[in-house]
Amino acid sequence: MMNAFWNRENIPDSYVAEDGLLHCSLCGGPLEVRLPEYNEFFKSDKRPSTCKCCEEKIIHEREEHARREHIELVERNKGICFTDCRMWD
Repeated sequence: MMNAFWNRENIPDSYVAEDGLLHCSLCGGPLEVRLPEYNEFFKSDKRPSTCKCCEEKIIHEREEHARREHIELVERNKGICFTDCRMWD
């Protein structure tokens, strides 16, 4: 096991490819990368990575969060600027 945070057995939808690295079974992207320069410090040259489908999910979540924050900001500013509710729309 690499460390306490990265347990290969607990990663859903993954498999070990011919290169010995963990890959996503949905998109086929690598979930691990080899970094030989870290071998001495971490006792393993494998490090966690994100696949394309996980990156797309993260980007989508960030965009959705930014959209919600913008809507909340607009609504809050409407409440501050306009005292009459009829002017909000």
